[in-house]
Amino acid sequence: MVLAAVGLLALFPLVYSLLLSELSAPLFAMLLALVVRAMALEYRAQSSTCLRHWLDRIMASSSALATFIQGWCAGMIISAQPDGLSLVPLISGVGLMVINSLLACCWIGWRIGDPVQPLAEAQSWLWWLLALLVFPIELYLNADIWQQSWQRPLGKVAGVAIVILWISLLCGLYPWLVPHRFTLSESASSPATQGFVLVGAAIAMPLTLLYHSWSFWIERRGK
Repeated sequence: MVLAAVGLLALFPLVYSLLLSELSAPLFAMLLALVVRAMALEYRAQSSTCLRHWLDRIMASSSALATFIQGWCAGMIISAQPDGLSLVPLISGVGLMVINSLLACCWIGWRIGDPVQPLAEAQSWLWWLLALLVFPIELYLNADIWQQSWQRPLGKVAGVAIVILWISLLCGLYPWLVPHRFTLSESASSPATQGFVLVGAAIAMPLTLLYHSWSFWIERRGK
């Protein structure tokens, strides 16, 4: 998240200033929810049984809030008429919560196994059905974006393969970076800045991937 914010500031400063000014309150709420979740996770192992139940609820609610705000912000960006209470950002927030819940059930069933694996598998089917329900609604509410995507060759491939759904979305948005406000060329920073960020990313990204791969390997050995 920090790398994405820094990269957006360096490469597209106009978009960064627009999003930060219009979405500052929800982004602050999302960061606060992530901090509260981390605090609850930290104190959970050292708390009593009664307090542990409350910390579990705090972790679940803060995770749900942070996920919903991420989807809500994405819906605000792609919506032609950005309104916080319109269906597009609300459905986007709910859709991201459904997708993350599906991923969480799959992860729990894979990493923990018995005795929670049957329950995780049952709930994964529920979240999968909800995802199939939310996707057509989001598709209907943003029909113009998907129609523009379908008119391009890459968009045709993306329309057939849901796996590359985000590529289809980008094809539909092109050349807009923020729909109907800033295009990709208008909001881009200077070539010198982009080159500097490219060199920094070429150094930082492999180190980040190496660190997370090492952390995953340690957790895998400790299963």
